[in-house]
Amino acid sequence: MRQRSLVLAAVVSLLAGCDDGTGGSVQYTPDASPPGDATPPSADGSVPVPSDPSGPPPPLKPRLLLATYVGGAGNQYLRSARIDPDGAVFAAGDGFSVRYDAALTSGTIQGDATRDDGAPFTDQPPLRKQPNTSWTVENGAVRVDDPRAGLSYFWGTQQVSNTLQQPIFLACPIGAPCAKDSFDFRLWGWWASLANDLKLTADSRAYELWLLPSGRFGLQGWTDGGNSLFARDPRRTQTCTDAASCTDVKATVAELGWSKGTWQELPDGVATVIATVDPRTKGPTRMTFFASPATRSVRDAWGRTYFPRAVARRTPKADPENPFGQAPTASSGLFVLDETLQGVFNARLGGACAAPGQQSLGTMALVGNRLVLAGTTCATDLPVTANAVSKRSGGAQDGYLVVLDLW
Repeated sequence: MRQRSLVLAAVVSLLAGCDDGTGGSVQYTPDASPPGDATPPSADGSVPVPSDPSGPPPPLKPRLLLATYVGGAGNQYLRSARIDPDGAVFAAGDGFSVRYDAALTSGTIQGDATRDDGAPFTDQPPLRKQPNTSWTVENGAVRVDDPRAGLSYFWGTQQVSNTLQQPIFLACPIGAPCAKDSFDFRLWGWWASLANDLKLTADSRAYELWLLPSGRFGLQGWTDGGNSLFARDPRRTQTCTDAASCTDVKATVAELGWSKGTWQELPDGVATVIATVDPRTKGPTRMTFFASPATRSVRDAWGRTYFPRAVARRTPKADPENPFGQAPTASSGLFVLDETLQGVFNARLGGACAAPGQQSLGTMALVGNRLVLAGTTCATDLPVTANAVSKRSGGAQDGYLVVLDLW
């Protein structure tokens, strides 16, 4: 989902009960690569509404069909990927592309795959950062319209003090002014003084928002520590600025039952946050955490979410599996959360790649049960498949393309 400039009148007075955030700013570089979702919102916030599936999700049995280098000398990154109507797989970098037919029997490179691409590459979605000089929902918050609920959803990050970032979610009637006395409901959006009083001072940020079947929607956030407001009840019903007067934020998401039985109940250090929300109850239905920077993702028809990472968990200990015979240190991979946010697949993909080199598969496309992961690798020992278009590293960073069937 690309960053939009969404100017809504009358939101300056939106959030009584929050700091005005004028004391600091955070510099970041918006990601230049395309988003992971195949259906980002249009300028007016519209996205296709997912249909409710007619049956249970098919069990995941991923099969690795293709793993290949795409590149030569210099640095190459696959910045876009798609699956065409005829089933062909296409991925492109700066000045070159690769195409496989639907059977994945052989690939064809067009353009100059040795061209050096000097632009930064990341699998992170853009930080959804709102201006810290006012409370307007503009210039950074992601907006998605949900005609099922008649609401527009806004998800952004605010700099509420010199040293603290906090997320805020707002739901407002579609087409109506989104202001203090007219929004339908909000989540998070705390005073900095309240977060400091509760010692919830880990930076916490907003990234992506997507619609899910059954009237729900999903949110992705990130925190840089376990002492995050993401671990607490976000449905603040009281107007308060400190822990003594604000009693309804003290329960953890585990105590409230939202994260029970999920991949991880509470943040344990740096973590991506995933929440599913039901606008009918105006609050989360499920939440989970996993140790990873924020990353792009795609979803299937049943609401399962696919991340291009191999995920380790400290408590209780869990390590990624290696069903495809990849490097045991590969950090890229495939991690899947089902609709209840339980981890249902977690595997490594890639070779051994040491910093400052990169290995990333954050350019994604999903159609039916076929998943395309594309990006870059610095590994010289990539476990390629027999149908690889390039079987050896060209040096530095090479384009990296993976195709799997999921069931």
